[in-house]
Amino acid sequence: MTLGFLKLLWSWARKIDTPFPMTSAIQSTRPAPIANFLIENSDVLSFHCYANLEGMKKDVERYQKYNRPLICKEWMARQRKSTVMDILPYLKEQNVGAINWGLIPGKLQTKYPWGWGPEKGEPDVWFHDLYREDHTPYDPKEIELFQNLSGKNA
Repeated sequence: MTLGFLKLLWSWARKIDTPFPMTSAIQSTRPAPIANFLIENSDVLSFHCYANLEGMKKDVERYQKYNRPLICKEWMARQRKSTVMDILPYLKEQNVGAINWGLIPGKLQTKYPWGWGPEKGEPDVWFHDLYREDHTPYDPKEIELFQNLSGKNA
C-alpha cells in the first residue's frame, strides 16, 4: 500500500463521516511515513507483532502513549515464542484487544510456519491454529486460558 493511496482512502472515509472507527495495521515492515500516517490518523491503533513477550511489551508500550484503543491484529507465531500462554495474559492485563489469526486447519494452512508446506509433514510445533482438523485442541491449556481470560469458562 502506498502512502498516497492510504491518504486517499482515509480522505474518502472521513468525507462520508463513517460512524466506524478507522484503523489499518501498523507493521514494522512498512516504511516510516506510512506507519506515522497510521499512528496520526487511526481512531484505533492496530498492529501486528509476532515477537516474544519482550518484543510485544515494547510494541504495546510504544503505542500506548498515543492514548487510543489498541488491537493486536496478528500475534501468534509459536516458533518465534509468541505463544498463547505468554502473550495472551499480558494483552489482557494491558487491555489490548487480540485477534487470533488461526483457529482450525483450513485453506490458509495457518498450522504451518511461514515457508513450510504439507509436503514437509507436520511441524513439531504448530504455528497459529488452536484446533486440529478433528476439532480437538492442540493444547487444551490454551483453550482453558482463552476461556478463563474471557470469562467464558466451559
